[in-house]
Amino acid sequence: MAGDSTMMNASTCPIGWGSQFGSCLTTDATVQNSAVGGRSILTWLYEGNVTSTKNAAGECALSSTAYSSRWTAMLNGFASGDYLIVQFGINDRDTACPRHVGTARFKELLGVMATAAKAKGVKPIFVTPVAAITCSGSTAVGNRGFVTETKAADTTNGVPVIDLHARSVALYNSLGPVPEQRRLHDRCGRRVLLQRPHPLRGSRRKTDRHRTTRTEHPPRGVPQITCAGIRAVSDALSPQEGTGGAMPEDSKLVTSPGRGHEEQ
Repeated sequence: MAGDSTMMNASTCPIGWGSQFGSCLTTDATVQNSAVGGRSILTWLYEGNVTSTKNAAGECALSSTAYSSRWTAMLNGFASGDYLIVQFGINDRDTACPRHVGTARFKELLGVMATAAKAKGVKPIFVTPVAAITCSGSTAVGNRGFVTETKAADTTNGVPVIDLHARSVALYNSLGPVPEQRRLHDRCGRRVLLQRPHPLRGSRRKTDRHRTTRTEHPPRGVPQITCAGIRAVSDALSPQEGTGGAMPEDSKLVTSPGRGHEEQ
């Protein structure tokens, strides 16, 4: 797994959905989560080699094209038949280097990762960035960038895409209200108190005068809806092999390679 803080393992906030991902897989599946907080796809791939200066194309210049130790270690550790799950697009929106990534560059770097993975016999899967809980009135709404770019990368690279952004917004809207004393001032009145310690505590902030509240990291339930998509993707990638029992049974809302839309 490669991504940012919304995916990374952690024992304290922020806690990413990847920290719970293994719980919805069977015991013969091994999860290696290499997500790191605060990273764009560029800084994750080229840690230490991204400068604070933009080049003529408006992208952050590299002092070296050497990959980060984490990507090198991942490439060296891959075995044929493995899966690579990639989710970026949150920190990439930064206008300043080193995290800034333009839309074309973002799609290019997804392609770099997909090509390298395929060369090792690995099956890459792109995931749109999980939504923060941002509400308009009592309805959770989408709020992330690079969703369209992630979906577009499937056509270019022949890689399936799970639209976790749409899935997570739908999840937040499905959870329903809870008693006022348990809402923790969530203006949507949604059931965000899903575990203790609260997975979002410390990351909630008001964003405007219209009682919109945003939380930056996903509650429990996000790993499960991701697993549902992974199951469908794994079946599509290996129709003859099956999944060896490693993936969960339910599946829906997965974007197929080159299709650019969701299948129910």
